[in-house]
Amino acid sequence: MTIELWVTCWEDGPKISDLVSVYQSPDREPFAIEQSSSDLVIAGVVRNQQGQQIFRHMTIDSSLHAGARRFITIATHGSGTVLYLEGEPQKSYPGLELESQNLEGTVLLGQTPSGHQDWRGDIHGLAVYPRALNPEEVASDYSAFRQGDLPELQARAPQFAIYLFDEGSGTLIRDRGNLWGDLIIPRRLSALNPTVLAIPTRRDFTDVSDVSLNILGFIPLGGLLTLYWKVIGSKNAKAVVLPVALGLTVSLAIELLQVYLPSRDSSLLDVVNNTLGTGLGAALGIVAWQGLLRMNRASFPHQ
Repeated sequence: MTIELWVTCWEDGPKISDLVSVYQSPDREPFAIEQSSSDLVIAGVVRNQQGQQIFRHMTIDSSLHAGARRFITIATHGSGTVLYLEGEPQKSYPGLELESQNLEGTVLLGQTPSGHQDWRGDIHGLAVYPRALNPEEVASDYSAFRQGDLPELQARAPQFAIYLFDEGSGTLIRDRGNLWGDLIIPRRLSALNPTVLAIPTRRDFTDVSDVSLNILGFIPLGGLLTLYWKVIGSKNAKAVVLPVALGLTVSLAIELLQVYLPSRDSSLLDVVNNTLGTGLGAALGIVAWQGLLRMNRASFPHQ
């Protein structure tokens, strides 16, 4: 099997994003061609030399950079997998063959099945062949893609899928081959397997900026609501509990709505941090209220 992908990345930031992914079911890890910072990552089910099926990542370090056009080729067969850039072999994984079942499912471009980690860039070409191309054929395809030589690309195998992304308009990306079929551009992008209130991982806790913003952003809400309830005569306990409960409700509603936004993540950690921020704001509101009372007594000692 051979997969060829011709792309230009717009950025090489720290996040992981999918150039191509294939969704099969919620309980199965999808096959993906990913960008992680400036690294190219291929993730999928492989068969090792012992005949075992395992999920494996294969990478080419420092291969994707903002503004650089890259021609990526993944050629896999019984003796292993070879990764190419611009028609030249870069890295090999002997004894690890990508299973053809990796491509059985719904093909997604620039997005993951869960609806987040969107990739930013341009896709100029995509081709899939059931057999592994040899190094000479890979180099020839690189030249053919650059020249738009469709007959040369079609000559590689009896079955093939080729997408040149040259339609210019419409909702279809036509398959110039006979293996897959046309790709559809949906009028409204929606996740195939949306994540609802994702359980945080160790990596989420290391994103200090995101954690801090989610806490700090809700401190004013907690503080102002607490001051409001104190002004209308509520006791301290009520003036703290009600803002925290409202902060939790607002945060939960936001995260549930983000399930329907492909560019956003629905995170349980965000709910916790928002609620914590509301609680800190409520505590500060009580402190501020006590300070206002002392100032009032100092200004009007006979009241």
